[in-house]
Amino acid sequence: MIKKLLADHRCFHSEFQMDNFITIKQGTVYAQYKQALRELYKRIRGLRESKCDREKLLVEIEEQKHLSQKGFDKFKRKYADIEYKRKSMQLEECDRVIVDTEREFKRFYEQACALKLQVGELTEESVNQLEEEMYIFKVKEMMVSDWLCIGRYSPQTHELLNSLPLPTRIKLIEEIADPDKQKQLIEQHTTEDRNYFDNINKLEMDVQKCLSDL
Repeated sequence: MIKKLLADHRCFHSEFQMDNFITIKQGTVYAQYKQALRELYKRIRGLRESKCDREKLLVEIEEQKHLSQKGFDKFKRKYADIEYKRKSMQLEECDRVIVDTEREFKRFYEQACALKLQVGELTEESVNQLEEEMYIFKVKEMMVSDWLCIGRYSPQTHELLNSLPLPTRIKLIEEIADPDKQKQLIEQHTTEDRNYFDNINKLEMDVQKCLSDL
């Protein structure tokens, strides 16, 4: 029964979490793309480390099994037998982590590929523009949150707003000073669909090949 229960356990995030609470929440297409790449990079590093850990564990298991059977000292044989069992259990946990990390890698890889189609080729100039648009979006989103939750701007919103270039800051302040535009902004940020990678299922991607290349 315990194996059946643990089969339902996931060490990390569900697909729903990865999509909505990690990537989509970033807002703009570019911001989502950056986040998907950030998460993808973490999984690549994690998989490489876990696979090396697994190889090391296999050697240690073989070593401890040999010592438990061939050791000259009976106590060292007993200790080796304990370590053999311990490392065998660690191998099981390592395999579970690898499976779940590969699952997350697959989803963030799919997200990144779908978003890349919309972002296109990035240049220094386009990145600067996309970064500015991303932070404008963040300021607007914080403003909406402030209006709805506390009825005024928070110090954090002011700080982020004042970090924007002066021309952008002036334009943004003028824009949100209009009550009608405030209502439009609230409606936009609370009702729009920000899933910009819903074309994932239409893409043909050899995820397994990517995993084997790590």
